[in-house]
Amino acid sequence: MKKAFYCEKLEKTLNFLPDKVNFCCSCAESPSFVIPENGVIPKNAIITTRNKFIKMFDNGIVPKECEGCCEYKQVEKQSFFKLFFKKYKKFKTKEIIINHYKQC
Repeated sequence: MKKAFYCEKLEKTLNFLPDKVNFCCSCAESPSFVIPENGVIPKNAIITTRNKFIKMFDNGIVPKECEGCCEYKQVEKQSFFKLFFKKYKKFKTKEIIINHYKQC
C-alpha cells in the first residue's frame, strides 16, 4: 500500500500573520500563503495554496516546511484530504489565529 500523510492542523488551522497566512501553528516554518503587498487576501489563492500542501501529503511527500514536526501522521492511502475538500469546498476551520505583532 502506498504511504500518505495526514495533518489535522493543516486541515483546520488558519493563522493570520502580518505578512502571511499559515495553515498551521505547530512549527515556525509552517506551510503558508504570502499576503500580496496590496494587503488583499484572496480566498481562492489561499485554498489553492493549501491544496498544494494537501496533495503533497496525499502523495507521501512531507513539505520542507513540515519536516521535523510531530503533528502529521502516516496513514493508509485513502486521501482523507480529498474527501474533506469534496465534502466542504470551503474553509471549515477549528482554529483561527489573528496575530497583531504590534510593538508596545
